[in-house]
Amino acid sequence: MELVVCDAGTGPECVDGSLSLTVSGLPEDMSASVTVTGESGFSMTVTSSSTLRLLAGEYTVEADPVYGVDTAYDPETAAQTVSVSGETAVTVKYVQRVEGG
Repeated sequence: MELVVCDAGTGPECVDGSLSLTVSGLPEDMSASVTVTGESGFSMTVTSSSTLRLLAGEYTVEADPVYGVDTAYDPETAAQTVSVSGETAVTVKYVQRVEGG
């Protein structure tokens, strides 16, 4: 999926870079919960691997745990800060939660 983000009244020419977000570690039938926030009050929740075309600047990628019927998955890294300028990539890796015994 590719999403284009621009201020109202402007076209794709306002885009300065792209953020390629890869989500791994989840079963195919489970959606991620990743929020990307940054420049000009931008905020978007992403549920799968995506490419976001964005204004250049600093963005925070925050991943929340996700829950299935009888298991949970936690992000290896809950928050990452990336600098978008040109093509930038970030990976959010989920790992299955192991319940204490």
